[in-house]
Amino acid sequence: MFGRFKSVLNFRREHNESPKYVAHIGVQNLGKSPIIVWVEPSAHDFTLFPYEKIEIVSQSNRAMPEFFLVESEGNTQVYIENRHEFCVRQDDKYLELGHQRQEENKFPTT
Repeated sequence: MFGRFKSVLNFRREHNESPKYVAHIGVQNLGKSPIIVWVEPSAHDFTLFPYEKIEIVSQSNRAMPEFFLVESEGNTQVYIENRHEFCVRQDDKYLELGHQRQEENKFPTT
């Protein structure tokens, strides 16, 4: 795994406990073209092809994680506040940073 991108199981193993707060959000691509889902502020990217979906799970012992979404053409940015660690799942499989990354993936512009 990369940096703070860890699973709930790693959190439990490292802290010998379950996280106090856990929040989930799903993202699904219902369009005809791939989209890039960016998990911020870490700038982790996950490409979703049409009709694919993922679930972002964030955990913390300090406060309930909160999600804020920003949509732009071909990009969905998911900002997580109050997070300690997070993971991204698809069909019960944990995804790595850069999942299905295409060569043309670029950072979103604002």
